[in-house]
Amino acid sequence: MLLAVLSCPVLCCPQALGEAAAGDPKGWLKELESPEFAVRERAAAGLAEWAKERPEESRELFLGHFLSHEDPEVRMRCRGLLRDLVLASEYRGGGSGFVGIMMAELPILGGGFGVRISMVQPETPAAKVGLRVGDVIESLDGRRWKAPGAMDRFRAEVMSRQPGEKVVLSIRRPGGKQAFDVELELGERPPEPEIIWPQLRIDPEIQRRQREQMKRQQEEAFFERWLEQQIERHQK
Repeated sequence: MLLAVLSCPVLCCPQALGEAAAGDPKGWLKELESPEFAVRERAAAGLAEWAKERPEESRELFLGHFLSHEDPEVRMRCRGLLRDLVLASEYRGGGSGFVGIMMAELPILGGGFGVRISMVQPETPAAKVGLRVGDVIESLDGRRWKAPGAMDRFRAEVMSRQPGEKVVLSIRRPGGKQAFDVELELGERPPEPEIIWPQLRIDPEIQRRQREQMKRQQEEAFFERWLEQQIERHQK
């Protein structure tokens, strides 16, 4: 009886369990496969606490499980843990990048896809560097788009950057035989209605919600960009 009473705090206390698992996350990772939701939640919480103490080690561990584990639930939770870790350690905020164009996607010569400019807004970074309607963006910082989805990838890449950051766009102008490079300094992206109707007055509460949504979109874009880079690194 005395042995049971003395052992109880070690067996039942969540803090003690967390401390015991702090040096070895394998138990928590295994519990992510549990059919019980409460067990998976506890395991994710334990891994999150462990990651705070070992950010570099946990980053590689979560990335490896995200890329290779067979269980979609484990991959999803490892992605979430990895996202929180990357945003906490590398993301600096400060707004979302903005070019100032409306665009459409189209196939380009030589294969792949590009982004055709359908409108250039006045007094935006695009206007300042002389981009024109009809220009086709074939790459951003040397990154080309081999598959459909170039417009969405371009937008996400720009949004993942900070205002003031410089990017190089490869531009092919109608009638031009060769593409040329343009260096552009990104502006700060305004809320979506202000992009479409610059003179529109928007309720402050709506503005606040829009900016919160933009912040979440920028964080996700930043993480997606980081994740793509890591996947490319692992594929080499």
